[in-house]
Amino acid sequence: MSAKTEHAPGYLSGGFDDRIGRLRALEASDKRESLRAELKAALDQFPESPDIALIAFRVAVEDDELDVAADLLCDVLWPSLPDASIRRRCLDELLASSVDDEFSQQTLLRLLKVEPGSAEILIYLAAFAVERENYAGALEWLEQAEALASLPSAANALRIKALLNAVEWDDVFGRALERALSAAPEVRRLYALKHDFHEKRGERELARAILDLARDQFPDDPWFALRAFRFRLSDRDIQGAALLFREQIWHSSLPEATRRGALATMVREWKDPEELKPFLLGLLQDKPDDRFVLVKLATLVTRQRQHVEAARYLEKALEHGSLPPEAESMQVNMLILGGDAKGSLALAKRQLAANPDRKDLVRRANIVASICGNQDDVTETMRQAILQWPTDATIVQRYNRAVIPEAEDQSLFDHLTGFTRANSVDGRWHYQFALACLRRNDTPRARATLRNLHDDPLVGFEAQRLLGVLEAMPAEEWDARARFSNDPTRDVHVIETPSAKATVVVMAGLHGGLGNIPLTHLDVLLQEHPINVVYLRDNRWSAFTAGVPSLGPDEASTISALTALCSGLGPMPMITFGGSLGGWSAMRYGALAGARMAVSLSGPTRLAVQGDQAKRFTQYYLSRMLPEETSDLLDLLSRSASLRIMHVYGAENAKDRANAARLRQFASVTLVPVDGCEDHFVAAHLVARGAFHPLIEQAIAAAQTAATS
Repeated sequence: MSAKTEHAPGYLSGGFDDRIGRLRALEASDKRESLRAELKAALDQFPESPDIALIAFRVAVEDDELDVAADLLCDVLWPSLPDASIRRRCLDELLASSVDDEFSQQTLLRLLKVEPGSAEILIYLAAFAVERENYAGALEWLEQAEALASLPSAANALRIKALLNAVEWDDVFGRALERALSAAPEVRRLYALKHDFHEKRGERELARAILDLARDQFPDDPWFALRAFRFRLSDRDIQGAALLFREQIWHSSLPEATRRGALATMVREWKDPEELKPFLLGLLQDKPDDRFVLVKLATLVTRQRQHVEAARYLEKALEHGSLPPEAESMQVNMLILGGDAKGSLALAKRQLAANPDRKDLVRRANIVASICGNQDDVTETMRQAILQWPTDATIVQRYNRAVIPEAEDQSLFDHLTGFTRANSVDGRWHYQFALACLRRNDTPRARATLRNLHDDPLVGFEAQRLLGVLEAMPAEEWDARARFSNDPTRDVHVIETPSAKATVVVMAGLHGGLGNIPLTHLDVLLQEHPINVVYLRDNRWSAFTAGVPSLGPDEASTISALTALCSGLGPMPMITFGGSLGGWSAMRYGALAGARMAVSLSGPTRLAVQGDQAKRFTQYYLSRMLPEETSDLLDLLSRSASLRIMHVYGAENAKDRANAARLRQFASVTLVPVDGCEDHFVAAHLVARGAFHPLIEQAIAAAQTAATS
């Protein structure tokens, strides 16, 4: 059936009533073919009749002849039907039957041409746009509609939905938001949206004004108080934010997680610990939420080395309920820092047993077991972590730093190799896997993995830096020339070289090597030189201040044994050598052991936590456990005039430059800046630039000169 477009005599002529009567009777019956035939004749006779067109429209929709239905609607029904509700019902039925978005939109645009300036059609177009998630288009249609007539409440609701979902916050959005708020001042989300709109556009005063209006309109709404709190913090009005937090946020009906997040923000932004402490104490009301404040107090006083007071705060927090995850770790840390290593490990294991699916607790237990030197627990927790979360980059990172017996180490590595093609691993995982390959003396695989990470946005820079080292020689040579296996449990390796001119004592850093260069690979580089080499690992996590177990139970006995060991290798100068934390140890052991030369690659001069909190637990642990006179090397170096120091550092790294500046006062120190080096891993830059071997040659020559002077 098709709609006739020619115009015949008007439908008010004779015979119309009979025709319409027959059509209605046939429509009520099951005689569909007879109905279609009668409709064709009726449309030919009365093409302008809305009554006949309405029946034809219903039949066309039922027969899925939507093009015909659209013609009837646009050409006859919309211009002629006096009842607007029937017209809208026909349009709704047609749009509901269509699965073609283009057809639906074109039909609406046709109707807009039939009735130019129709606010009703414009609202339909806006609704259609919202359904298709074209929120910017919807706002434009609604703006045109409102220019013609006041919007009904349903259309304003439509506008609110478009506003809440719009991505483009342009001027059209702003005007629509203003009108929506004027039409519906009771809708709270519109105030929040308008505040965000002005903030995003950098209109701070307008944002402040709408927020003040919202708080006047809804004085008991804690969400607007939270926005005002954040706004004051962004203005650096710490005291104003603190007042708002205490009076309207912390004890409000906001969700616990939201209030805790605001508390964490408040603590983070408050830089003065002397003012922060009374603020936190003022929040306590002997209620369950006190435990979160008490944990913050414990953290605060821990940074001030007040470990006993911190422990009291944690005990009091426990009286109010279970502690948040960060406090569980703090409990463990408090015991370590208080000297109760066994108690700390026992607590870490209890926490893990109660929550075996918490990988943060597995990592924490492994770290604590490492500090305590409990090999069985180190191995067991590492096995649990690798088997349970083999595709987690932080777990592989922990594996790379853990001390595990070689057979178990190889087994865990073999397990990891089965996940190199897993969809859930990212560049960070592959980078850590490359380090694991180096740990297991599989340099070809490590190098191939790193090459694939060259352009990775997360680790591309680190991968390129390490590749610069590994490409200094063919991949196979690194493993073929290794003079010992990379067994993490062996804390001493001695390599004796005929005709050696010096003995170099290598102090491994936190990663168990020289930065990310394993000791086996460092040895391949050092074997180019006429030196004996003694490799030391810090498996006690003490920057060697607790000694090396294979040499002695403490630092003094270790240094005595090390001095005897070096003397036994021949009458030649000792050179201590290390990078980063190993550089600090090299300078310290060099001074205490009577070495002629210490080579420090970006070694710190003081072990101290920078900023409000430690980024890594190891540095935190060392900075808190070591006495100030031990952690700061300057006094020791001032009393060690016979020790010459070659301090190499990244010229573009601010922290490295600051440490170099502290050493500049000593005539015995030679500062060697590496131009263009912005990071802390200066050793990799030296190797990649071909400057490593000349540096070692220079150190040997300087040590020999010092020994004969």
